[in-house]
Amino acid sequence: MNRYGVILVLAAGLLGGCGGSADSGTANAPKLEMRVYDVPPEQTEMLSRTLNSVFAGDEKTALGKVSSPAPGRLVVLAPATLHGSIEASLRALTKEQPVKEAPAKSGGPLRLSFWSVDAVPENGADDPALVGLAPALDEARKQLGIVHFELRDHITGVSSLGQSVQRNWTGTGPAGTAPPRQLGYTIRPDGGAWSVSLDYRDSIAVVRTRNGIADASFAETGAQTTTAIAPGQTLVVTQNPVPDSDGAATITRLYLVRVDAVPAT
Repeated sequence: MNRYGVILVLAAGLLGGCGGSADSGTANAPKLEMRVYDVPPEQTEMLSRTLNSVFAGDEKTALGKVSSPAPGRLVVLAPATLHGSIEASLRALTKEQPVKEAPAKSGGPLRLSFWSVDAVPENGADDPALVGLAPALDEARKQLGIVHFELRDHITGVSSLGQSVQRNWTGTGPAGTAPPRQLGYTIRPDGGAWSVSLDYRDSIAVVRTRNGIADASFAETGAQTTTAIAPGQTLVVTQNPVPDSDGAATITRLYLVRVDAVPAT
C-alpha cells in the first residue's frame, strides 16, 4: 500500500470511529489519549505531516494532534479508540522506506547531560536555568499538578560508545550543606537510538529546626535504570519523592538525561 492509500484508509478509520462532532457538544466528544510512538528518525517529519493532514482542522474541530519532541519519536493525541489504526498505519508507512544506519552507530564521541531537578509543590516561577528543559518538565507537570521546578545539579560528560564513566562531586543543598553525589553511566547503540544505563547516588540534605537550631541530616536516594533515548531528546528517567526542609512537605526529585553527538572539529 502506498503512502496515499494509507492516508485514505487511516482517514476513513478516523472519521468513522468518532462518534461526536464539533456541534454535538462536549458530552459526546471522543475521549482523547496521548501515546508516544517510536519511528525511524529520518521519517519523523514525513510521518508527522501525514498524520496532521488527516487530523486537519482548527483547535475545535481537529480530530487529533501530532508533535515530535525529537527525531524518532512521535507524540500523538487522538481519540483512544483510534490508536490501533494509527499504529497500524505507521507500520505500513515505515515499511516503505529502509531504515538508514543511525548516527548512534557512528562510534564518535557522545555528550551526556544529566540534571537533578526538584518539583516543589507550590506555585512559583521555574528556575531560569531550566528554560531548555521546558518541554520535558511540562509533561512532568501534567502528572505532578501545581509545582514549580528548581535546579539542583547539572553535570555533563563526554565518552565513546560502550565506555563506562564514573563521576563524583559535591552538590549544593539548603543552609550551605554539601551532599556527596555520584553518577555512573554507559551509552550503547540501540537501533536508531541509544541505550543509556545510569547509576546515580544522591544524598539529599534534610534540614529540621529543633529548639531554634538547624539540624541537617541526609536522606539517601538515587536511580538505577536503563532507557532508550533518541538523539537530541531530553527524558525524565525517574522521579523520587523526598522530604523537604523541616519535613513540612514532600518534594519530588526528577532526574533528566540527554545525549548528543559531539560535532567533529
